[in-house]
Amino acid sequence: MNANFTALGPVSGYPTITIADFIAHFPHVETNEEAAGDGDYAFSDYHADVSIILLTGDVFISQERLKDLHENFHLKLAVDGNLHVDGAPANLFYVSGDVFCTSVDLAIFDLHEPVGGAITASDCAWIVGEEPALVLDPPLVRLETPYLFACWYRVGPMALSPSTVLFICGEWRYSGAFAEPRAVFIGAPMVFVLDQRFLWPFEHATANEPQWRKGEIEGALRAGEDILRKEVSIASVPFAQGAADAILLGDYRNAYLLHKQAAAVSQGDYTAWCGMADALFSQGAFAQALPVYQQASALFPDNQTGMINEAAQNAALCAVRCGDPATAVRMATLAIGHATTLREDPSELSFAYELRAEAYLQMNDLALAEADLTHALAIDPGTGYGNWLMGALHCRRDELALAAACQGRAVAVNSAFAAPYASHAGIDFLYPAPVDVDWTSQPGSAGVAPVRDEAFWGVYLRYEDPNQIRRVPVELRTPALCMAVLEQYSWGPNVSFTQYFPDAAFTREMAENMVRRSPANIADVPARLVDAALLDLVANSGHGLRLSHLPPHMIDHAVCLRAVMGGEDLAQVPPELLDDAMRAAAVLHIGVHASELPAWATKPVLRLAVATYKQALDSIPCFAFDRDLYELAHATWGVDADWPEIVARHGQAACLDDNFWTGAARTCWRVFWDEAFILRQMARTDGAHLRPEHIAPECMTRKVAEACLAQHPDCLECIPAIWISQSACERFIAAYPKRLGSVPVAMRTASICAAAMEAAPGQLALVPIALRSVAFCVAAVRADSACADEVPNALMRAVFAILLEQHGDELYRDWLTMRRGDGALCAEPPDIDLALADFHTVAEAPASADFDGDEIAEAQWMIGYCHHLRGMHAEAALWREKSGFEEGYDEMGFDEPVAPCDADARPAERDAALSPTAAPQQAVRRITSFDGFERLSPDQLEERFPDACVGERRDPQEPGSSCSTDNGACWPDSDALILFLPGDVMIDDRLLQHSADPGWTHIVVEGDLYLEGRDAGVRGARGIDRVYFVGGDLHARSLDLTRIPSNAVAGRIVTDCAWLWAEDDCAMRTAPELRLDAGFLFAWFYTVNDMTISPDTVIFILGNDDYCDDMGLPNPVFQWHEDIYVLAEPFVCIVEEERSDTNGWVDTAIEQALARGESILRHGVDMACYPYHRAAQAQASAREHRSAYLLHKKSAATSPGFYPSWLGMGRALFNAGAYEQALDMFIQAGTLFPAEQTAIDNRGYELASLSAVYLGRFEDAIAWATLSIAHNEDAEDAEEAHGYAYRCRGEAHLLAGSLDLAFADLQEALKRDRYDWTSHWLLGQVHYQRGEHERARFLHGAAARGARYFAPYYDTRSGTAFLYPAPCQLDWDQVPLDTVQLPPAPDHDQ
Repeated sequence: MNANFTALGPVSGYPTITIADFIAHFPHVETNEEAAGDGDYAFSDYHADVSIILLTGDVFISQERLKDLHENFHLKLAVDGNLHVDGAPANLFYVSGDVFCTSVDLAIFDLHEPVGGAITASDCAWIVGEEPALVLDPPLVRLETPYLFACWYRVGPMALSPSTVLFICGEWRYSGAFAEPRAVFIGAPMVFVLDQRFLWPFEHATANEPQWRKGEIEGALRAGEDILRKEVSIASVPFAQGAADAILLGDYRNAYLLHKQAAAVSQGDYTAWCGMADALFSQGAFAQALPVYQQASALFPDNQTGMINEAAQNAALCAVRCGDPATAVRMATLAIGHATTLREDPSELSFAYELRAEAYLQMNDLALAEADLTHALAIDPGTGYGNWLMGALHCRRDELALAAACQGRAVAVNSAFAAPYASHAGIDFLYPAPVDVDWTSQPGSAGVAPVRDEAFWGVYLRYEDPNQIRRVPVELRTPALCMAVLEQYSWGPNVSFTQYFPDAAFTREMAENMVRRSPANIADVPARLVDAALLDLVANSGHGLRLSHLPPHMIDHAVCLRAVMGGEDLAQVPPELLDDAMRAAAVLHIGVHASELPAWATKPVLRLAVATYKQALDSIPCFAFDRDLYELAHATWGVDADWPEIVARHGQAACLDDNFWTGAARTCWRVFWDEAFILRQMARTDGAHLRPEHIAPECMTRKVAEACLAQHPDCLECIPAIWISQSACERFIAAYPKRLGSVPVAMRTASICAAAMEAAPGQLALVPIALRSVAFCVAAVRADSACADEVPNALMRAVFAILLEQHGDELYRDWLTMRRGDGALCAEPPDIDLALADFHTVAEAPASADFDGDEIAEAQWMIGYCHHLRGMHAEAALWREKSGFEEGYDEMGFDEPVAPCDADARPAERDAALSPTAAPQQAVRRITSFDGFERLSPDQLEERFPDACVGERRDPQEPGSSCSTDNGACWPDSDALILFLPGDVMIDDRLLQHSADPGWTHIVVEGDLYLEGRDAGVRGARGIDRVYFVGGDLHARSLDLTRIPSNAVAGRIVTDCAWLWAEDDCAMRTAPELRLDAGFLFAWFYTVNDMTISPDTVIFILGNDDYCDDMGLPNPVFQWHEDIYVLAEPFVCIVEEERSDTNGWVDTAIEQALARGESILRHGVDMACYPYHRAAQAQASAREHRSAYLLHKKSAATSPGFYPSWLGMGRALFNAGAYEQALDMFIQAGTLFPAEQTAIDNRGYELASLSAVYLGRFEDAIAWATLSIAHNEDAEDAEEAHGYAYRCRGEAHLLAGSLDLAFADLQEALKRDRYDWTSHWLLGQVHYQRGEHERARFLHGAAARGARYFAPYYDTRSGTAFLYPAPCQLDWDQVPLDTVQLPPAPDHDQ
């Protein structure tokens, strides 16, 4: 130790500093570490918890102090000076000077620039990542060391000594990171350099995990021993690199001579001897190459049995070509015998068998040749060499048909194998004729490394990734070389490698080449080359011009206009350049498929677009193309020859039935819509039906409005008030109490407002001022303090008095007191004394949790205002000055809340006034007695309703079963009379049941029928049995659809819940042909193919087959036991076993809850999530994991209590290898699983366990699996099913070394599922680790036969992680959730 270095003492005796203190001492470090934080965290935030010992001066750390530091791992060292460590540094945070040590692990550093000077490691340095397949950036250090061992780190950015020898695993193109030649050994070739003592055997030649024995290497270097193989010298590296350059240029003689020089310097260098032989072989000098290959073969490390001894294999090839079969057999046998643990690709070894087989054929030993060829073809059935030789063998046996078949398979691989057997005994036709070369007696017998000039790099880049141009010295990156690279890699739009082109090397030709590939490449073109002509080239491309690709000085109004016309987003246009001309150009890209107009697409903008661009006629959504736009278009373009064609493709005739893409909203201009057309388009069943939001107020009629409300009961805000009845508003608010704004203001009655305020008190601003009660206002302010502004002045004092007295702990008391004082001033007349008392209370109250002082200044100002009202202006001025507010009192007053206006919340009222001829809908007649109504015979009824087809199917679908329901509960006799009720009627269900009359048995309703009363809300109501036909809609709270014949209702059945309820005989029935608009449909052993169902109806189906998937229903559909994740606990029964098809819905509880206006869904479940949930399932089935994750996440954001969404997010992450991120999702899913459903597996906890297994967190894995097992313990089939959790826990025990516990769990798993091949394989692993190899082989064989992916044996795999991707971290959460959209609708024409 240098005497100037101060020895470090026990670390517990040193004071520590914070990161803020550290930055104050080393301010430049924070500047250099701008990227050291994670995400949005600043450097100081990221290291906020670090405790640092700051040492000043030069410091020495002994071995004893190193142990001390390891024990106090939470402390970090910062040295303002140099550091000398007797070993490898530990706990280092920062050193301002140099670091001297024996070895160093560079991965321990927290900072990007942890050392201000250089690191000198006398023995070696290490930098190894923990995450396979994730290449990390290294710390930026200057390093002096003999050896650097790196894995999963980029080492190019570090400043390394030229003499440092690099051994790299994990990234196979690392050498490209170095511009200058250096000693770098990447992957398997290091086995020919490092002594075998210091390497683990490579499982295969492409192994990318660290293979070094770190402890042995450091121990040997510390003892002064060499770690290289015997007679291997790094001095040979320059010759080897020169030889590689010569091979690249095709100079095989020079390559041979350079390899020979390398072998002379490093006689034990396997690669040098192989290089010499390869050069000879390439020229056909097989006889000369043979002994050199044999020499190389003898140098192959004998412990690397997972790799092919290619020298031995090539020696056999030379021997065969030289007609020396005995040597060929010996060398091929050597190659085969060496590769005893080859796992990665056994087909590599088939070549050795083929060589030995050809040698046996030369020896005419057909039996041995056949044995080797059989083995080779078993390893690699597609080998052309083996198939051709097998054909030669058959030919010798005169088995000509077999010979031809074999040769045919060989020719399919390579046409050269068409060589006839009559003239070729072997595959000599694939190789040049044998020659001898004389490369050593000629002048210049010493090899010379080629000069790396421009010509060399041109050849080099023909065979390398174009990004390797960064290795070329800048002065050699000429325009010619750069253009050659650009043209050579011409197959795709990505030209990111041009970032390495010097600016001076760029030419106009290059710029045009780049933008022709992709307009986005203009961003990589130097600004000096970007001109109007180049912009023209980009704008005229299929992709259009993008402003983000242009330098700022090029962006002006004309360029922006051109870009927007080409599809650029208006948001990319600088605000100062945005005008109506720009917006009109953007209209060209709205598209007829848009569901709504952008906010900027105002009527003046649309008019400007129509007047300027004919293309706008096809780009404005048809629902917005009104008469005004039509007349403008006709005046502007009507004289053009194509005007009739344009009008025709936007007329009614263009809306084709059964064609999803020709709906009225996207095909027919609104100017051509009439009532009949609108009704037809609304009734479409192909998914292209016209929706209320696309129907303008001027297009509304009574029938259209009724159709809108019938098909879309949630669309009230789209219907003009003139067409809405009071009863429709009451039904709407009962179903959607949180949408008071959709109800016209004039129809917001006290009962409607009460229902709305009970559901969502924050809607106070939507309640007419006259109906705002004290109770309403109190509830509203409690829900949202901003509602205080909506309290009428007359109620303010009373409202805030109640809030202060009864709910003061919910809101700030000082604020409540101030508002109560305001209320006193709002009274008529103002009560100034009460107001002053309140204001003084706030102004003078001591600071506390209730009075935080924020209101004091306002209270003082208000005290002055009270004095002002009394005419005491001097006192008022004093209090105003004291408050600090400058505003005077003359303009002070209390505004009343603004009355609600229909135009604020109802789109139907925002446009022009409605048609003056419109009339309100007719009233509904309540029936209290059936006396006096007309009675019809069946024949008279048929005359009255000729189109009725009760009990018949107009458009039957493919039958779902042999059973159908078309007769209802009962049927009128042929001689019975039927009661005719005209118009729309309302009947109590009990009246209908019990008003039997000998003169009639059933009723027929001309219009709509409303069933009311207590019995109308239950599935078992029998009033419906007396309804023969309804000419309009049928309304009831709950209906048993099996009691209604097909087409007994001409309109729609509107109900809270509908039921299709069969006997549990496993026979599927076909539901009646009806049109249903229900909140919920519960179907048990019924198919719904013949029903027309509102897309908003939530469907639950239990029965045979998951047939709904094939129907393409747009509805939320939940099959089998998915209902337990949707319905709240009181509304669904406990499932007895997972395969049970017993009906599980509690119908009475469901009906009662819906009648009360309550939700029957689980807490946090919202059906708005379903489109994203279904799309996510489809993406998951297509293995689009990222898209599935984002859609599931969108679903979970909408419906945070929906278990399948969290499980789906976890599965997507898991399937991509992001187990740590998946774990959180699975745990969340597990907590949402209905705990009472013990017969269903909690897959969330099970997959959380498996994720923890693959993360190596075995204790956590055991805990989650145990939770899952406990969940199923009380299930009736607990002893027969639910084995997956045991399998997960078993693997965790196995990997944790608890073989007995693993054995017990895996036995339990197989007891529950004997076809669980994973548990078979894992149980075999248990036996293997116990040394019970016969039993292990038996279980391995069973698993491999059951599932081919279990073929790997236990000597290479310890768990099932090989079945899944390597662990990784994904950045999918960086995608803003508001940008996640549903995938495009499928093309139904395809």
